[in-house]
Amino acid sequence: MWCNVGFAEYGDVYYCNTTQISELKKMEVNSNFDVITFKMSMEKSDDTGFVKFSDEAVGKIVNDPIGFGLIIDTHVEPEQFMAGLGMTKAWFYKGQLSTSSVYYGDDWSYVDRIVTSISQCDKF
Repeated sequence: MWCNVGFAEYGDVYYCNTTQISELKKMEVNSNFDVITFKMSMEKSDDTGFVKFSDEAVGKIVNDPIGFGLIIDTHVEPEQFMAGLGMTKAWFYKGQLSTSSVYYGDDWSYVDRIVTSISQCDKF
């Protein structure tokens, strides 16, 4: 019997589905969104770890306009890490991913929207 429980390691790929998305925009909260299915991978370059997201998540729940990925801040436990870059922060614990992203307006003078999400992820 195959089991997906184990350590989150560099090179691992996760397939995720959002279970909750909330968006705050102009003092109004919306939370009825379609499920987003996306891929998340853990990568490493030299001594720096990154979490990269597929195009389905970028711009919707992850603010990563240049596709660089999020830098892993902490990765000390099995299936657990924190990562961030710019205006996005991600927390991953035992298959559950939580993200928070701030999106600025076109001229960067105001916050246009804040998006938070919770996703369930399985390692493949």
